[in-house]
Amino acid sequence: MKIRLKLILMIVMPMLISGLAIGILSTQLARNYLNNEQETILKTAIEGYSGDVNAYQELNIDITVFKGDTRSESSIKNAVGTKASQKVIDAVLNGKEEYFDTNVDVNGTAYYGYYMPISGGMLFAGKPQTVVAENLNRMSLYVLTICIVLLAVFGIIGFLTAGTMAKQIQSVSKSIKGIAEGNLSVGTHLLPNKSKDELGDTSRAAKQMSEKLSNIMQITSQIGTDVNISSENLHSASETTLSAVTKVTKSMEEIAAGLQNQNDSVQNMAGNLSEMNLNIDGIKSAAIDISNSSELLNRSGNSMKKKMTNMSDSNKKVNESIANISDKIRAITQVIDNVKGIVSVIGDISSQTQLLSLNASIEAARAGEAGKGFAVVADSISGLSEDTNQQVDEITNIINTLVDDFDECIKTINETVEDGNAQKKNLESVIEGFEELISEISETSEKVEHITVSINKSVKEMSSISQEIEELSSISESSVDSTQKVNITVEEINTLMNNVASTAEELNNKAEQLNKQLGFFQI
Repeated sequence: MKIRLKLILMIVMPMLISGLAIGILSTQLARNYLNNEQETILKTAIEGYSGDVNAYQELNIDITVFKGDTRSESSIKNAVGTKASQKVIDAVLNGKEEYFDTNVDVNGTAYYGYYMPISGGMLFAGKPQTVVAENLNRMSLYVLTICIVLLAVFGIIGFLTAGTMAKQIQSVSKSIKGIAEGNLSVGTHLLPNKSKDELGDTSRAAKQMSEKLSNIMQITSQIGTDVNISSENLHSASETTLSAVTKVTKSMEEIAAGLQNQNDSVQNMAGNLSEMNLNIDGIKSAAIDISNSSELLNRSGNSMKKKMTNMSDSNKKVNESIANISDKIRAITQVIDNVKGIVSVIGDISSQTQLLSLNASIEAARAGEAGKGFAVVADSISGLSEDTNQQVDEITNIINTLVDDFDECIKTINETVEDGNAQKKNLESVIEGFEELISEISETSEKVEHITVSINKSVKEMSSISQEIEELSSISESSVDSTQKVNITVEEINTLMNNVASTAEELNNKAEQLNKQLGFFQI
C-alpha cells in the first residue's frame, strides 16, 4: 500500500501544483486583460463624447468635463465643483498627456478612470471599480472552474495509473522475494501485464524466470531421484554378486578338501565322486549367476552414466538460466536508475516551486492588504513543495533499498553459479567413476568366463576319473591345480565386487546430497 500511495503522490501532486499555478497565472492574465480592455473602452468613450455626459450610463461609464482643474459637468452625483488630484493635474493639464489609472477617487468612490486634455481643461471617462470587479470575478471563476475540472480528470487518471503500477510492482516484488526464499511457484501468481513499457517487461521477465527455474528444478529433482534408485539397484546387484562369490568360494574349499582326501584314499574317492559332481554343478550355477549379475551391472552402469551425463547437461542449462536471471536483474537495476533520474527531476521541480512560493510571498508582502489572499496561496504552495520534497526523499530511500536488495540477489545468484560449477565437477568425477566401474565389470565377466572354462574342464576330468580309476592320482593333482586357480579367480572377483559395492554406496550418498540441496526449492 505504501508504494501505491507514493506513486499517487508522485503523479498527482505535480499535476495539482501545476494546475494551481496555471489557475493563478490565468487569473492574473485575465486581470491584465480586463485592465487593458477597460482602458480601451474608456478612451473610446472620451473620443466619442458628443456633449452629453449621460450618454454612456447604460454601459456604467460616467463622463466628466473639467474647466481647468475643476469639474464643470459630470454624470457623477455631487462631483461638479470638485477638483482633480495633483497627479492628474501634473500629467494631463501640465504635461498635456493622456492618463489612465485603475484607482481614481471621485467623492469617495473608486473608479477606473481615463483623462484626456482638451482646450481649456480636460475630459474624464470612468467606470466604478465594483462593476469591473464583478466582471473580473466572473472571469476568474470561469477560469478556476475549468482548471478544477481538468485537475479532477488528470487526478483520476493519475490515481488509476498509479494503482495499476503499484499492483504490478507489488506482484513482481512478491515473486522475486519468493524465488529468493526457494518458492518457485510464486511466478504463477503474477498479474498479467500486456503493456509494452519497462514495467510490463519486468513483470513478464519475472514470470518467465520463475517458470524456467521451476521446470529446471523439476528435471534436476527427477534426475537426482533416478540416480538414487540406480545406485540402490547397483548396490543390490553387487551384494547379490558377493553372495554368489561366497558360495563359489565355499564350494571350492569343499572341492579342495575332497581332493586331499582322494590323495589319502583311492577307495574313498569312488564314494565321494557323486558328491563332487554335485559341487561342480553348484559352481557352474554360481558362475552363471555371476555372469548374469555382471551383465545387469554393466547395463545399470551404462544407464547411470547416461543419466549422470544428462544431469551434467541440465546443470549447465541451470547455470545459463541463472546467468540470464542475473542479466534481467541488472536490466531492472538500470530501470531503477532511470526512475531515480525522474525522482531527481521532481525534486528540482519542487525546489523551483519553493522558490516561486518565496517570490510570491515577497510580492504579496509588497502588495500589502490587497496581497493577503495571494500570500495564503503562496504559503500553501510552500507547504506542498515541502511535502513533495519529503516524498521524493522517501522514494529515493526506497529506490536505494531496492538497488541494495538487487545487489544482494545478484551476489546470491553468483554463489549459486559457483555451487553449480562445483556440482558439475562432482558429476564429472562420478561419470569417470562409472566408466571405471564398467571397465571393471567387463573384466569381471571375462574372469567369470574363465571360471566357466575351468569348471567344464573339471567336469571332463571327473568323467575321466569314472572311466579310468587307475589314473586317479594324476587326475587328482590336475584337479588340485585347477581348484587353486579357481580360488585365485574367486578372490579377485570378491575384491572387485567389494569395490563395486563401495562405489555404489558413494554414488548413493552423492545422490542424497543432491536431493538435499534441491530440497531448498519449492516447486
